[in-house]
Amino acid sequence: MKLIIAIFSLFIIQDYPRVISLKEYYKYDSVIFGTETNYPFQIKSYKNTFNLSLDEVKKGEDFLFNNYFIYESIISEHFNNQLPDKKFIKSKNVKSKFYKFRRHYIGHVNSEGDFIINIILNDLSNETFLVDDTWKNNIHFSSNSRLYIINLTKNKFIFNVVGLDENGESK
Repeated sequence: MKLIIAIFSLFIIQDYPRVISLKEYYKYDSVIFGTETNYPFQIKSYKNTFNLSLDEVKKGEDFLFNNYFIYESIISEHFNNQLPDKKFIKSKNVKSKFYKFRRHYIGHVNSEGDFIINIILNDLSNETFLVDDTWKNNIHFSSNSRLYIINLTKNKFIFNVVGLDENGESK
């Protein structure tokens, strides 16, 4: 009996990448990648990956929806681009904007021990490779993708943009 429980729990613990459906946030299934995933981005404070929970994914989504306008305003000002539409101050408009984007989530811990969520949003209207099953096992990032890195511990965006430090300040 103990052997059966041990084998069963092994399958429960190692179910990553994990396809999830959060219809209250977006239309399409998405994926949480776990500790077995090679972290695809270069961030100097990266320590190791961790398995995100659904609560952490929801916290990241809520943070993105509520703070999107501020983040995009900092990026726009840095590159002397037009500021985002003021309608994106309201989280419901951000949610609507990204409702048809498929997500890939990766969690990592930084050198300070903070828990970080990487949210990759892929626009399905321009990406045919995301409609077959490869998206379930591989992280996809293209010119139509958007990456948001959020420090869940400190409730703030991490800026990974040329010319800005991690806090969004000019270098």
